[in-house]
Amino acid sequence: QVCKSSHYFSDTSVTCETPVGAGSQWVYVQVAGQTSAANVAFIYFTPVISSVYPLNGPVTGGTYITILGRYFGPINFSPVAYIGFTVGAVNIWTSDSSIQTQTKAGKNTKLDVRVRITGTSGVPVA
Repeated sequence: QVCKSSHYFSDTSVTCETPVGAGSQWVYVQVAGQTSAANVAFIYFTPVISSVYPLNGPVTGGTYITILGRYFGPINFSPVAYIGFTVGAVNIWTSDSSIQTQTKAGKNTKLDVRVRITGTSGVPVA
């Protein structure tokens, strides 16, 4: 992705205002048609889960779960929520701090909830 804005300061210093993104992105500098090697990556914050509700539902599935937290993306990056190791039946981005998912049929057991946004993985909630 291209910087929203960039400023040249010297032969060894430039600044870049990062565009909206998720995951990690290689950093390149292009001057007069010459492109640098990609030996540095910029990493956006990993999603953080602060709460999940409801905390339980029927084993038949179909319960919509709201996942609250931070860094889910300022735009829809097609999040994927996991309940245990199972991808939610439906995953809906609602904001940078809220995602909804729908449970599939399962067993009567306590499972971690995780969120994946373009190659990042959120902190699980027990």
